[in-house]
Order: sequence, then C-alpha cells, then structure tokens
Amino acid sequence: MALGGLVIALWMLVPTFALICFLAISVWHFAGDWETKAPLVVRLVVAGAVIVLPCLCYSAEVGAIFALLIRPDAAVELAAILRIASAFWLAAFLICCLYLCARQPWAALEALSLGMSALLLPPLLHFVPYFCGLHSPRHLTGTYKQLGLTRPKQILRALGPTTMVTCLMAFAAYYFVRSTDPSGGILRIVFIGLAALTVPHMLVIKAHNRSTSRSAHSDADLVKNSDFAS
Repeated sequence: MALGGLVIALWMLVPTFALICFLAISVWHFAGDWETKAPLVVRLVVAGAVIVLPCLCYSAEVGAIFALLIRPDAAVELAAILRIASAFWLAAFLICCLYLCARQPWAALEALSLGMSALLLPPLLHFVPYFCGLHSPRHLTGTYKQLGLTRPKQILRALGPTTMVTCLMAFAAYYFVRSTDPSGGILRIVFIGLAALTVPHMLVIKAHNRSTSRSAHSDADLVKNSDFAS
C-alpha cells in the first residue's frame, strides 16, 4: 500500500517522469511472458512492441491518451519521440520474430500477432486483448502453480475476497469519476491505478520467486548433506 501510494504521489508531482517510468517498467514486466522461451534482449523487444509499435500508425491517438495523464504539450512530444522510435523498433521486432521462428514457433506466432494488433488496431483495442487474454492468464497460471493452488475451490478461496473488494472499489470510483470528470477521468484512474499496482506487484512476485528459489536450494543442500552423512 505504501509503494502504491508513493507511485500515485509521483504521478501528482512529476507526471511526465512517472509516465516514462511506468512505460519502461511495463516493458520489463511484460518481457516475463516469454521468460523461458527467449533471451532477455529478444523478450524486451517483443514486450516493447506492445507499447511502442502503436505509435507508428496511431501517434495522435497515443498522444491523446497521454494528454489525459500529463501536460498536453509533453504528451505530444512524448508521442512524437515514440513514433520515431517505433520505426527502428519495428525493424528490431521483425529480426526477433525471425529468431523465434527458428527456435520457438509458438512464441513467434504470439509475437507476430501482437505486432499486427499494434499496427492495425487503435491503441486501447490492441492493449486490452493482450493484457486480459495473454499476459494476465499466463501470469496467474504460473502464480497458481508456484503457490500450489491446483483446485478451483482453492483459487476461489484465495482470490475471492480481494477480488470482490477490488470490484466494489472500482464501481464506486467509476460512478464518482463519471459525475466529476466524465471526459478522461476513467482512463486516468485506470492508467495511474495500473501504475500504482504494477510496482508493488512486480516486487512481491520477485520477492516470492527469490524466496522459493532459496528454499529449493536449501532443500537440495539438505539432501546432499544427508546423502554425504549417510
């Protein structure tokens, strides 16, 4: 909660810097979707395509979204920079797709689908299917396995209460913002809320993975020592 509050405070104080950091952190986080299928550089390029490539064909739309989060002039400048970068990113993305085609065909198909989506669909229409259809299910499935949640009842018991509270808060925020700022308030809450969740989310998952790894190493050392003693 404290980390989320700090992220929100950062948005209020230096929104442009906060947006740039959020985009960079998102690329790093999304790269985990292909953690076991490609080197880090390839994963970063593919993950970055989710965010950068829409600027190639929909720079104005991206700038309009940014303008809801930061100053309009800064939003236009940032969208223009990303549009220039998107041409180079597209070239690197195609090279990475060729790399994946030779080694991980299914990952290559995912990457190419994301690339086509980024170039053909409006930014939000492109991002929502990726986030809800690929990133979240894959991330949740991996977390279930790590936590040993294999049965639907276990998953429902673990996630049900917090999900219900989150939905109630989201509905309350929606009705409040709709009456006070109907034009861009919803998008502002969504993006800043995602940023506030992403930082603690990443740190908690990383801490859990590190703890699990240490526990596994400790168990392996105990087995080795017991074998040696016997």
